[in-house]
Amino acid sequence: MTETDTKHHYSRGVLPAMLLGLLILFSHASPAMAQIQQRMGFQPGQVNVPGYYDLTRPGQDAVNINIWGAVRTAGYYVVPAGTDLSQMLSFSGGPSTLGERRRDRRPDITVSISRAMSEGRKIVYIADFNYLINEAQIYPILEDGDIIILEGEPLPRRWEARDYLSLVSATVSVLLLVDRFIYPIARN
Repeated sequence: MTETDTKHHYSRGVLPAMLLGLLILFSHASPAMAQIQQRMGFQPGQVNVPGYYDLTRPGQDAVNINIWGAVRTAGYYVVPAGTDLSQMLSFSGGPSTLGERRRDRRPDITVSISRAMSEGRKIVYIADFNYLINEAQIYPILEDGDIIILEGEPLPRRWEARDYLSLVSATVSVLLLVDRFIYPIARN
């Protein structure tokens, strides 16, 4: 096949097939995130950025809540009016120290709500997280401007198989380095 035959071959069959394939691919592509948000009822510009989460629908009564401390996704939340503490902890992913829980010991986490009052900001609710999840109770309804603070110390992490494997691989690497490079140089 000559060069002109090769060019003619691509222009006659392969190139149109590639263009047709791309056209089919793009026509069946999933919608963009903006299209999904629009279908869900979000307005343009109503987008979540790190640290800011708007969980309301257009026209819905909302309250602004800050959640700080030992929580998975701390930040500023705009949530529907009537949201209680349990729902807000769920929105934020819960305490970040719970992943380190062990059978012999649970992390101590204190949950408090600070609220603006006429005489200044006051702690209006404080509870141990273990009490919150183990006792049947009515969770407080959050008000506009509330600050939820989770304070806790993570448990010391136990060594796992991956930690030992990392230590062994580093040791083997050093031994191979000595065997392959340093030992032959010292012998000469």
